[in-house]
Amino acid sequence: MSDGRLERECRTYGRYLIGREPAEYVAEKYREYHARCGPKVAPADSFDRFLSDISARSPFWTRLADVYASRFVRQAAVRKKLVLMLALLECSPESFAYLDAVDGGGTGAALVRLAGRAAVYAAALPLAILLLTPVHAFEAVFARSGKVPAVES
Repeated sequence: MSDGRLERECRTYGRYLIGREPAEYVAEKYREYHARCGPKVAPADSFDRFLSDISARSPFWTRLADVYASRFVRQAAVRKKLVLMLALLECSPESFAYLDAVDGGGTGAALVRLAGRAAVYAAALPLAILLLTPVHAFEAVFARSGKVPAVES
């Protein structure tokens, strides 16, 4: 995988997870992990590759790919890459404080934040199903025949 592609993935996933682009340290470690252990997070099939491709476009597409994969493709490469990215962000001097910070407001505010995040997930799931199920079904049908056409993102 090209360094430009990995850089774009890293920056997009950082914006998705913490709302800003990660530090150069994180991007360097992300590229280093892929150079050493790339097959561990490589897409397994053409639909998995499609999910990885669209997730690198923007945080919006990352959310849709993540939500869809969380319900229907639990071992998707995009989920593994997001876990890797979160681990790198937690170890980064520039972002660990943000991730470890305790939100104020007590129990009531925590419940409101939790409800808000659940609402975002609930809104994203039907959209992800609507947009990604046809591609998933298309890939599944052609995978059985052994002639999977390239699914372009």
